[in-house]
Amino acid sequence: MRVSTLPNTRRVSNQLEPNTRRVSNQLEPNSRRGSNQLEPNTRRASNQLELNTRRVSRLCPIRGEYQDSDEYEASIKPVRAEFEARIKPVRAEYEAGIKLVRAEYEASIKPVRAEYEASIKPVRAEYEASIKPVRAEYEASIKPVRAEYEASIKPVRAEYEASIKPVRVEYEASIKPVSAEYEASIKTVPNTSETTTAARQRYRGAILASNFPVAKDDRLGW
Repeated sequence: MRVSTLPNTRRVSNQLEPNTRRVSNQLEPNSRRGSNQLEPNTRRASNQLELNTRRVSRLCPIRGEYQDSDEYEASIKPVRAEFEARIKPVRAEYEAGIKLVRAEYEASIKPVRAEYEASIKPVRAEYEASIKPVRAEYEASIKPVRAEYEASIKPVRAEYEASIKPVRVEYEASIKPVSAEYEASIKTVPNTSETTTAARQRYRGAILASNFPVAKDDRLGW
């Protein structure tokens, strides 16, 4: 028996959509306001970073002028220290600014999230209650079908494994001396030699000649 969950799904979707749209509309101004507050701080920090970076770049000696890397590191160390000292307060100010914006955003969005969760909770509960008997009915109906399938496929699998076993053994026995010859030739002779090339061709030829016949059984779907 096929039981459609489409009406329940559509009803839940219709109830969710207005709530989602309302939350989205409340989130958007907060996000935009936070973005507007962040942008000047980010731009100002970026401008200060760029100036400092450009200044440090002018002060940094060219590595090629130094033969010794230790000498280069010693010369660049005070420049790096000055750069870090100048950039530290800029980073601290930026982090402080962003922290306040995030805190304000979280405070403003908290009641919106709480209201959304409270409104959606009964809808989810109703949906779960309505879908529970449908799932139970489906599981009960599919259980004997699965059992019947497993019982019917079991002897087919056993028959296939029994038929393929001697083929695998024969294949392994036929390929073993070829593999040994190939390994011996590749170990002692460079890859570019004619001997190795011939061994590779014989190895490939033996695999192709064996064809490794695998019985196809339509009952298994292979």
